[in-house]
Amino acid sequence: MKINKKREGVIQTKKVYVDAYINYNLGDDLFMTVLFQRYPNHFFYFRGNKKYKQAFRKHKNVLVIVNPLWKRIINALLYIIFLKLMKIESIRDYYLGRNISVEKYDALVKIGGSIFIDEDGNHFKKNSKMINSFLEKNKPVFILGCNFEKTYEESFYLAYKELFSTAQADLLDVSFRDEYSYGLFSNSKNVRYSPDIIFGYENDELKSENENVYIGFSIIDLSGRELLVEYRTAYEKKIRELIIDCISNNERVALFSFCSSEGDYNSINNILEDIPDDYKAYIQTFNYSTNINDFLKAYLKCKVIIATRFHAMILGWIYQKKVIPIIYSEKMKNVIVDTKFKGKYFYIKDILDMSYVDIIDAYQFPDLVHIKSQAENHFLKLDYFLK
Repeated sequence: MKINKKREGVIQTKKVYVDAYINYNLGDDLFMTVLFQRYPNHFFYFRGNKKYKQAFRKHKNVLVIVNPLWKRIINALLYIIFLKLMKIESIRDYYLGRNISVEKYDALVKIGGSIFIDEDGNHFKKNSKMINSFLEKNKPVFILGCNFEKTYEESFYLAYKELFSTAQADLLDVSFRDEYSYGLFSNSKNVRYSPDIIFGYENDELKSENENVYIGFSIIDLSGRELLVEYRTAYEKKIRELIIDCISNNERVALFSFCSSEGDYNSINNILEDIPDDYKAYIQTFNYSTNINDFLKAYLKCKVIIATRFHAMILGWIYQKKVIPIIYSEKMKNVIVDTKFKGKYFYIKDILDMSYVDIIDAYQFPDLVHIKSQAENHFLKLDYFLK
């Protein structure tokens, strides 16, 4: 990796473009928070809206690129009318904001978990274009904290395998968060593995908030998930039953939406609809928008967490809560295996087997110190470049 030259002991400030999932998702916003806090002497740029400017206002090294109103209007019109018809890719990319002025930046950081999702069949083309635009200018690219699931065409996997294996080792760094993903590309000199970045998350403002008030449920919406939609009714029904069982046993319940834009809060409302009114007085709901501290303060008041969201599981572990993972994706099972978690977990397809007794007997990780320290290794090469 390129050496970050110093002059008389002063670090030369770098400008880094960040490509992340900008959609009010707690896990992804935590990824960015960890990144920005780690390198306060360097500037980070990403595309977002004005709400994200407010969310990261405490980070003086963060600049949110907000498209002007006229471009947003054109973007919307093109998406609705012309996107699938336009044949001139450079024009389409310009108006959709995909083109990046590489000359303005010193490096690219792609940070996130499930960032290799081929929803439109065009993911590799768009993603490799961004990566190669930096590599061709001899500017380093860091892909941090990701996982890779072989749920798409073999050609999708092979395309990334070639990209990772042929890029210069001193320019491309890919750090996976699970051993399964690492194993898919382990022959590449550019690929590494460390536990999920959020294992290393620290927030001094939350240390006094660790109470034991609620039984917590992180909820996801299955209606938009092609492989899981058939389990939606059973999932929401079982969660509703467990909530009623908890309250019947004198427990208070908290329901958490980690990503409202993906339907989490809609699913919570569906669940609440058929709960008797006299039970609802014992239920609190928390919907993440962009205020990480307020959301986590509520989350830390849980003594047990039934975690359907990936980072609901991770946050429960690092804050020493009893956790029951509800697996909606193999990325959760892979991390459960990597961490040697000894507690009970359920696949969504088997959730009807879960009972209130499982909540009482939920498992708490005794010690995560070694995992927390290993999680920082995602930043090894970026440290070398920036520090």
